Amino acid sequence: MLISAIAVLSIFAVWMGWHQVADGPGHRKPTPPPKAFTDRTPLPSCGSYTFGFNSHAVPATQKDCMNVARASGRGGELKIVESTIEGDPVTTYYRVFSPQQQVEIFIDYSGDQFSNFGWSHFFCWAASTDYRPNPSCPDPALQPDR
Repeated sequence: MLISAIAVLSIFAVWMGWHQVADGPGHRKPTPPPKAFTDRTPLPSCGSYTFGFNSHAVPATQKDCMNVARASGRGGELKIVESTIEGDPVTTYYRVFSPQQQVEIFIDYSGDQFSNFGWSHFFCWAASTDYRPNPSCPDPALQPDR
């Protein structure tokens, strides 16, 4: 009887702890956007693109818009959405300003119920100009400080 009571209390404690950090198995509470994202300066939009199952590249229209926006110095923002294997969205925001400024990148993992990440925010001098989802910066040694 004592062992049964201890087992029930242990299960209840684990369930309550799980419930505090998630809405249930595999349902993590979304992370709110960082202040740097919510307070960002508006830039002209180059649209958004959602990758499908067989999509491998952002359309030329969006790539050209971002490349012209950076080269001209007017700036631009592109939103890219890619789904995880489970179908959860991971959203990447590329922000370009001018050739003399780094590319700003926000990645929102909060829609991925199995991710341990919330949001990522970083800058790259040498960001890829094909604007892939879930980007990374090349080796810092390859990114001259301008």
